[in-house]
Order: sequence, then C-alpha cells, then structure tokens
Amino acid sequence: MLGSREHIISGPQERLIVGAHVMCKGVHESYPYDPVGQTDTFPIGANVFCWLHFDGPIFGNHIVYFEWLDIDGSLVETYYHHIPLPEGQLHSWYRVWSRFVRGDPKWYIARVGRPLTTRAFCDDINVTSETWRVLARANSQAPFDNQQGKE
Repeated sequence: MLGSREHIISGPQERLIVGAHVMCKGVHESYPYDPVGQTDTFPIGANVFCWLHFDGPIFGNHIVYFEWLDIDGSLVETYYHHIPLPEGQLHSWYRVWSRFVRGDPKWYIARVGRPLTTRAFCDDINVTSETWRVLARANSQAPFDNQQGKE
C-alpha cells in the first residue's frame, strides 16, 4: 500500500513533500518509473525495492539515502542518491529507489518470517521506515513455514 504525504522536509530554499513511498518487487525501467508488485513480503533470494516519490516543485540539490537494516537493527547496506539541481529549471516531481539483494540464499533463510527494516532519509531527515519479511517459499502467502522462529 502506498504511504502518502506523511513527511515534509524543510530546507533553506524549499520544502520537499514525500508524496508516496512503498516496498515493491521492482520499478519500471522507463518513465514514469512506477513501482511494480507492491508488497512487504518477498521470497528467498528476491530483489527487494524501497521506492519514494517526492512531489514538486523541487528547486535545489538534495541527498537521499536508504539504510537496509538486519533483524537486530545492524546496518547491512546503504545506498546514496543525489537529486541534482537542474540547470535553470526545476523538477516537477522526483522518484528514487534502492534495490536490495543478497547472493547467498542462506542469508534469507536465516531471516524467514522475521521483520527487517529499510529506512529512507532526505537531507539527513528520516522520511520513511518500512518493515518487510522474507517468505519461506515463493508461492507462500504467509511469512512463515514450518521453520517458524528457527535460524
């Protein structure tokens, strides 16, 4: 489900509004870069995306970064993205996302059913915190299998 208009980032020159944020299975590779497969559960080894839409107008430079946290809250991965200042123009809106994937299925298996967190920041202000889980099987609807609570 899309979250919307929850966070406003105020800077010296403008206010950025997070118009929407979602966890998803992918992002369309071309304009308008919409999220694909909105969900908060992912099968073992799947790509996991955290997607943000900033409403415009956007006039200035901004830094967006994503923190992918493990079940114990430790940092697993960080992704940084610079929203550039368009020369003589502005952005009417801007979308940014981060993809998380681990090559070793054992990493996912050890976390089946347990909550993982992704946080997104703009100019060092936390704009969203998303919780997601790994499914035991790709066709499972529940985050647990018979391995519930085991690592």
